[in-house]
Amino acid sequence: LLGLRAVERPTAGRLAAYAAVGVLAVCLHLYAVLLVGAYGLALWAMTRAPIATVAALRETAIVFGVIIAACTLKERLSPIRIAAALVVVAGAVIIKLG
Repeated sequence: LLGLRAVERPTAGRLAAYAAVGVLAVCLHLYAVLLVGAYGLALWAMTRAPIATVAALRETAIVFGVIIAACTLKERLSPIRIAAALVVVAGAVIIKLG
């Protein structure tokens, strides 16, 4: 009637697709909450310490990114990546000591 079809029962493949979309939505929401939390934490830290120090130390996330990429994603660490991570660590140490 007027091109309307009866309600179809979802297939196993379609249910799996719905589940994947649900997992993706949960991950995106979690990412958004963590992103806002990290930004808020950085703003709070800037009220407690010099802004230049906090901003410089936020860049140590690059070192954690390299470590996570090597350990969990099994990425190959090139000498340039290792050197760049060590420069960031050296900068954080200089900030702490200086």
